[in-house]
Amino acid sequence: MDSSVNYLIRIINSEVKHSMYVLDFLREKEKMLINNESSALKTFLKKEHSFFVKSKELEASRFSVLEVIARKFNINKDKISLQDIIGHVNSSLAKKIQDLRIRLREVLLKVQAQNQKCELLIKKSMEIINFSMSLMSKSLNAHAKTIYDKNCRRITGSLSTRLVDQKG
Repeated sequence: MDSSVNYLIRIINSEVKHSMYVLDFLREKEKMLINNESSALKTFLKKEHSFFVKSKELEASRFSVLEVIARKFNINKDKISLQDIIGHVNSSLAKKIQDLRIRLREVLLKVQAQNQKCELLIKKSMEIINFSMSLMSKSLNAHAKTIYDKNCRRITGSLSTRLVDQKG
């Protein structure tokens, strides 16, 4: 029994470390968004996918071990929690699990908050881009001009919303 619980402790510890790494990554991503470092951000977004995959793998491992432990303690595997395990193990293991449970929860809440900050920055950037495009479009429509073909002949009855006509 202790081997399953010790394995669970190692997995949760790995989840905490990985989540702290993700948090640092998200803080760096926020700086890149603020500084408009688009090329570096593209590379970071590729890394972000690998973080997501690793998080899913760790979570799946934790759920697998929880199922094994649930069978050993005769607990419903769909409703087992770390708190349930704490009540069935010796005090030293219970303390380790409780400490890791608290640390994991705290780090995941920080990751969630940081992710929301990045999401807000991206949304605000998109709003600014849309606003700029709208202003440019209105400006072009307000100052429409006659357009010319490649042979510098005026095309009658047409107005352009292009910045440069073909004779330019």
